[in-house]
Amino acid sequence: MFNLYRSQYGFRDKHSTQHAIHYIANSIQGNMDNKLFTCGILIDLKKAFHTADHSILFNKLNHYEIRAIVNDLFSSYLFKRTHTAEINSFISDKEIVLRGVPQGSVLGPLLFLIFINDIPNSAQKLNFGLFADDTDMLYADKHPKSADS
Repeated sequence: MFNLYRSQYGFRDKHSTQHAIHYIANSIQGNMDNKLFTCGILIDLKKAFHTADHSILFNKLNHYEIRAIVNDLFSSYLFKRTHTAEINSFISDKEIVLRGVPQGSVLGPLLFLIFINDIPNSAQKLNFGLFADDTDMLYADKHPKSADS
């Protein structure tokens, strides 16, 4: 069964930027109550939707057991898409799009969330908060210098 990371607040029903901010503020307040120092790293990924590698995304779909007809649907939605550019009435040749999920679509945000859903697994000592392509990483420790290492 596929579940989005519990602290992913983007593109989800009944989740908002206010929830994401509340989550971060509560995490920091909880650390302060426990006499812990908090170091935070806030990341806003630029052109994040354009970075989703299709082969990695399909490995993740398979990992989350999204297979058969649904996987075929996503495959037809992403693969063999083309794009062109026009500058001063010159139109480039069609190129196949190898990365990215369509923005402004219903499936694009879902596919992007699946693509980044495992980011919190990358570091055991960090507390993650996600809102679409914005990522907050918090580290707490009793000693303020431990954030240096």
